[in-house]
Amino acid sequence: EPVTTADVDFTWNDVITNEEVTAVPSNYLRTGSSPSAGLASVEILDDHTFTVTFDGQYGSFPAQLAIAQWRGYQDFLKPAHYLKQFHADYADADELAAKMEAESIEEGQWYNLFNAKQMPNNLWRVINEDGFGHPVLTAWQMVDFGNGVWNFDRNPYYFKVDEAGNQLPYIDHVQMVLVQDRETTVLKILSGELDYLGERSSLQNLPLLKQAENDGVLNVFIPRMHRLPINFMLNLTYEDDVYRQVTRDVRFREAMNLAINNDEIIQTFYLGAFAKPAYETSVPAYDPDGANALLDEMGLDARGDDGYRLGPDGEPFEIIFEPAPISQDHVPMTEMIAEHWKAVGINTQVKAGEWSLIRERWNANETQGMALWNHEDIWPSAGWDDYLPGNFWGRLWWQYMNSGGEVGEEPPAEVLELYDLHTAFLQAPIGTPEGDAAREALYQNIRDNYWTFNPVEESYYPTSTSVRIKNTPKGQVEEMGIVIMYGMEEWYIDE
Repeated sequence: EPVTTADVDFTWNDVITNEEVTAVPSNYLRTGSSPSAGLASVEILDDHTFTVTFDGQYGSFPAQLAIAQWRGYQDFLKPAHYLKQFHADYADADELAAKMEAESIEEGQWYNLFNAKQMPNNLWRVINEDGFGHPVLTAWQMVDFGNGVWNFDRNPYYFKVDEAGNQLPYIDHVQMVLVQDRETTVLKILSGELDYLGERSSLQNLPLLKQAENDGVLNVFIPRMHRLPINFMLNLTYEDDVYRQVTRDVRFREAMNLAINNDEIIQTFYLGAFAKPAYETSVPAYDPDGANALLDEMGLDARGDDGYRLGPDGEPFEIIFEPAPISQDHVPMTEMIAEHWKAVGINTQVKAGEWSLIRERWNANETQGMALWNHEDIWPSAGWDDYLPGNFWGRLWWQYMNSGGEVGEEPPAEVLELYDLHTAFLQAPIGTPEGDAAREALYQNIRDNYWTFNPVEESYYPTSTSVRIKNTPKGQVEEMGIVIMYGMEEWYIDE
């Protein structure tokens, strides 16, 4: 079926603004991505042209639509001819009821079936089995799956060609295999069972991979990671008065930043060469004496018999971090930073757990400290909403701002300023002096307030392909690995 603005019309009127399907449209569809701003309007002009209109300036909207938070263009281009069979306004009632019964969906809740069958995001749902049969605009389409194996054939209608006019992708068939852990993934590519490793390795695997390259088995390349490998966050809305009094004092957050030994982290986890310390660009360098002075200045100068500082109530003060082993380094790096903080008298404990359980606790505002990651500048609005409180460091403030004050807690002035600066940044035209100034003001607020702790920036990781895969990078490259991965349509096989 042809892709036309009929798909856009269906997407806007029957999905995005249909309250049964979408309870609340995403903020990026409001001016400046502000939850309090007006919703856009969409007008269909002809089969291939439509307009999106906002009630104010919104210079970063193209970037928001294209890639921000990985949403992809399919947010506006859903295949109406396919999805109407799951939509109550179009489907035959009896046929829709039968589909719902087959999926064990309660009567009247057709929207749950619809949301299971649509791809809300072009970049992530391509291997979702609920979406099997969903038309795609990607280079490959799933043709079968089962037992941890997904098979994809090239999309003969893919809209890209190479410079010579040859249809992409070059590779006809791709198979994805579920592997239980990272170590097994590395072993499989070393043994020739896989053709591409992706992000599933760390620098600790580099010697093995390089040896295999020397043996003529692999092509190893070391791209830049698209995200900060780890981002430490204190939940400033954790419901404990003493904890709040301490952690909301910016001197405490500055002290904790000064206490982090960035160079030790880089030597330990990045072989001393494959990351840059954050102090080169954004925060002061390691200075434990400065950290101790700030902690003393704010009144945390008393210590218990164990040598750790007492809180303003005279009781032992403790911070608990809850990381998940999302990467090989998350838990051990958190443990190292806990030792750095202990060295300046802040008793810091690490309780690692499964990500799903930790996320439940975060949603309930029950976590004090988190370790995850954040994104670098891969789009003009970098990161997960540019370090706004929703990123684990101010859950109740995030709820307040997203609900228009109906739930959560009203943020303090410096957080409200962060939101205002964020909106101004998103409204400003991309690549203009106005946009650059708005961006700098936003990031100055982030630097001044130490909302999160980023010990390293611009990190690199090793990955590899089998030698039969061609047109891939070699050696250390400045390209981001995820950009290389999404360019697989230009790879080819040479046996």
